[in-house]
Amino acid sequence: MSKHRRKRARRQSSPTSREAAASLSNEGSSTSAAPAPLSRKDAKILEFNERYDVENKSHEEVLAAQLENWSSDVYDHFIMPPGIITTKTRDGTITVQYVFVCKSHIGPSSTAPTLTRAHHDDSTSNLVRHVDICKPDDAVAPAGKAINDFAHGSTYSKALFRYLLSLWIACRHRPFSIIEDPELIRIFRMLYAQVEIPSASTISRDIQEIFTLSQAHIAKLLQDFPGRLHLGLDGWTLPNVLSFLGVTVHYIEGAQMRTFILDFVKLAENHTGNYLTQELAKCLKLYGIDKKILGITGDNASNNDTLMAELELLLGGYFSMLTHIRCLAHILNLIVKAILSLFIMRRVQASSESDTGEDDLELYELQEEDDLDSSLATREFNDDGEPVPQTDDDLEVDAAREEADAMIIEEIMAEVEASEGGHRANIRVAQFAITKLTQLAKRIFHSPAIREDLRMACELCQIKPKQMIRFVATRWNSVSQAISRALYLRPALDTLLALPKYDKNNKKSLRRFKPSPEEWIVLEQLEPVLEMFLVATELISHSSQPLLHVVIPIIDKLTAELENVIANNNLVQAVRLAATRGIKVLNKYYSATDESIMYRLAILLHPRYKMAYFKKQKWPQDWIDTATDLLRQQWVTYYKPKATELQVVAAAAAQASTSAPGLASSASASAHRINKLFAEDDFDNTGTTTTGPMDPLEQYLSTPPMSCGDPILYWSGMLGIPGQPENQFARMALDFLSAPATSTDVERAFSRGSLTVTKRRHALSDESVRAATVLSSWANIPDIIPEAHIVSVFKGKSRRPKGAGIVSDDVPAGVEVIEVD
Repeated sequence: MSKHRRKRARRQSSPTSREAAASLSNEGSSTSAAPAPLSRKDAKILEFNERYDVENKSHEEVLAAQLENWSSDVYDHFIMPPGIITTKTRDGTITVQYVFVCKSHIGPSSTAPTLTRAHHDDSTSNLVRHVDICKPDDAVAPAGKAINDFAHGSTYSKALFRYLLSLWIACRHRPFSIIEDPELIRIFRMLYAQVEIPSASTISRDIQEIFTLSQAHIAKLLQDFPGRLHLGLDGWTLPNVLSFLGVTVHYIEGAQMRTFILDFVKLAENHTGNYLTQELAKCLKLYGIDKKILGITGDNASNNDTLMAELELLLGGYFSMLTHIRCLAHILNLIVKAILSLFIMRRVQASSESDTGEDDLELYELQEEDDLDSSLATREFNDDGEPVPQTDDDLEVDAAREEADAMIIEEIMAEVEASEGGHRANIRVAQFAITKLTQLAKRIFHSPAIREDLRMACELCQIKPKQMIRFVATRWNSVSQAISRALYLRPALDTLLALPKYDKNNKKSLRRFKPSPEEWIVLEQLEPVLEMFLVATELISHSSQPLLHVVIPIIDKLTAELENVIANNNLVQAVRLAATRGIKVLNKYYSATDESIMYRLAILLHPRYKMAYFKKQKWPQDWIDTATDLLRQQWVTYYKPKATELQVVAAAAAQASTSAPGLASSASASAHRINKLFAEDDFDNTGTTTTGPMDPLEQYLSTPPMSCGDPILYWSGMLGIPGQPENQFARMALDFLSAPATSTDVERAFSRGSLTVTKRRHALSDESVRAATVLSSWANIPDIIPEAHIVSVFKGKSRRPKGAGIVSDDVPAGVEVIEVD
């Protein structure tokens, strides 16, 4: 039994979690009675949460960290890693358990025993008891037996093996040459001595062939989809100077959002609007969906405006620039940049003004402080002060976008700087606050000794030890998180900077970066302003929820909040002036929503909003009439069924105006968060319910709003029985409500692409980059890759007679080579 005993990791020399828990429990004991001591179980859970940083890591990341400490050989008896199951209790608490599946009982004739264990429990007792009584279905296969002997019925297939190898390399961003690693080859031959391992060049060609075969299959799926499709666009330049236009496709199927990369379009010329239009049109025609596109989401670059206008002409009326969607995440980022522009002293201005005061010179010197290590200038660190793993994409900034953003900010600053002239002293205090915080965080991160001192200061102040967050240029809203963390750590920072070794009166001490009381007030008042943009960005950045219908409510909410900040005389002047800059950008893009029909129609087609939202926001009646007229135009032109079918659709619309059993209350997690943020946007069922005309749209508009958490679930339930003609009114609602509010999915695709094109793989061709990156996205969608057909094609090649072809790693590009046995 001793061989199964787990080797426990030696505890750190710092105070135990039990002691930390006690000190946390005693916090505030001077003003209230001491709370009851933690139970043994609660103390163990607290220790586990702290040790593995559960609050900031996913379940998979926590499990990966635990696996490094599981040294008992009892785990060899089970499939590793174990499965993860989560359960929500009545009080809303999420419990996490691991599922251990016995290796010895896997096969077609038996059910494998499973054991569960709480994720914080490191005991192996139950696992050991199972091993002691386990009776495998079959004895372990002797060495040299074929793979099917010990895999309980599975058979080796050269074609399937090649397919799975190619898929693994593409999806996990492995180099093609990994297939030639001697250790991996030994593993394959240990499992099956006659295994045929393809070469790296064969794997490269197989990935491209899988991509081509899947491309035809996906094209047919999209062509047969009964609704309209949406696109997300963004440009990307790789480290090896290849440029692509990333295109994602979005639609609703089975009440679920489907989002994946449609294609990576190679760009060989300057990214002008005309050139991007030509290349995008070719891509859409290649997939046969050029007549099915409804909305296109992209950033606010001027070439996207040109693209939308020219695409409307090129596609012959099947697309309208009135369905252009501006990426809300990019707009929110612009607003935050405008707000923060007040807190950053422009260096050109500082160095050119002849009457620069003493405070300005000091501020300028602080901003000129060089990084101690330029390679970490944009790194993010975790709570332990260690650099977070990053990809090439983390270090890469879209220069064209940044330049365009800077021009917009400059325009806003030119409008407001004249009115800010009388508040230079207040603005200077705010600039000192941000500059000091930036430099302080930088020095703490660069010094392990200071990080350790900060940890000890946290323990002295009886707060959970955490590290400061850097202001990362490539991460949106990082300033909000950095300020929040600094405010949390303020007692510990005061303690740290009071240490004699840091409290020196010279230009190299940390003391000069300590914010003054006035500067802390600026940070305290700025935090909630930035926090609401952070929350809004998180809400609209989920692939599973399109959220277009919340764009206007989010903008309205942010507008009201910024107006309150500007009017609040209790706030420091700098924060109010910063809010003024932010609202200038917000108003600029709020006006731009009038250029697209998508936002207003999404509001009208949400059963919870309809026209009542616009009325509550006090829109002029002619604006509301214009929105409903646009909706009628879309209905009549593209969706309204023939008169003989109208009665059935009208009945469904009438039901949609009252209730949808089982769907109206089934809001997703994201919907609940939105409802919480915009709780005041709930509408009463006021108004007159009428039988209405037979037209389904008029029937729908004539009834008051109703309770509806998730409009996608709601309208999906109204589509009708599968196999029968669809309810076209529900189809129209789903088409407009499924449009993405941001282009973040394209940016995520580029992040995956940067894992394929690393610093050591710059020689990859554009065909290889395209196939591997797109295939890795397709593999995440069930049944979208035609596995059986692809394996059949590979089998056909394997059956060709000897001598029908020769495999060569030096074949010129463009020449088809078929591998034979």
